[in-house]
Amino acid sequence: MGNCVESPREPLGGLDPLVPSRRKLDSMRMNEAAQTISQKSRSESGIFRQIGYDEGLAKRQSAWAQSLEEDLGMSEMTPVPAATVVVARDSEAADSIEILLLRRNSKLVFHGGHWVFPGGRVDQADFAGADGLEYRAALRAAVRETKEEAGLEIGEGQLIHTAHWTTPPHLPRRFCTWFFMCPVPRSSVVAVDNDEILEHRWITPKAALAASKAEEIVLPQPTKETLKSIAQISSVEALLTWAEATPVHIFPEDSPFYRPREMGYPHPNPC
Repeated sequence: MGNCVESPREPLGGLDPLVPSRRKLDSMRMNEAAQTISQKSRSESGIFRQIGYDEGLAKRQSAWAQSLEEDLGMSEMTPVPAATVVVARDSEAADSIEILLLRRNSKLVFHGGHWVFPGGRVDQADFAGADGLEYRAALRAAVRETKEEAGLEIGEGQLIHTAHWTTPPHLPRRFCTWFFMCPVPRSSVVAVDNDEILEHRWITPKAALAASKAEEIVLPQPTKETLKSIAQISSVEALLTWAEATPVHIFPEDSPFYRPREMGYPHPNPC
């Protein structure tokens, strides 16, 4: 066909049926590596932390996958910008706050069946009117996703940026997620869509962590770490004071996907 030169093919009769082809070898090696990563993830962190954000585990996953990438020519995915909101209200008890958690449909590929904060990816429409700045687009996405997933109306002015998490390399889906805190009154009514989100729960950080430890619920690692950081806070007022005074938590610390000044965040951590 034209100038194309077809590679010579070995006669079928000359192939040893006990020797797999190169394509089959590559497939076998990929499957073996994937199984190794999965098995090591389970043994290191338990069944509910197969895609955890434990820093040591993330480094080991990266090393295993890097070896696989070099062998088979695989490439890592660039993280997609996302936003999530830690919606908080005062508890009926005088010494705690309650956080809104949503249970994702188990059929979803990313964090299916997990309990999460409201949030999702930053869409192109979110960049409209944001002057191309990711932080401003993330604010818009946070407001939109909270409305879509929980039926709550919040405003950009209520949001306080507290963290930025980037999914470790070589995982099937990667996000670089802006975390925000947002207070709401106790009278706020949550309405989930019964499609992507099947259930909601107002729960104290301590109770959520205890349920996770008992394997009653599944929490992604960033959600778990966030709950740990605010577990001792006794009121929404104290939460907002803490959020305003605490430097933004960045994972990993040297993430190339978090450039706050360039992305429009007006209060980056001091150098």
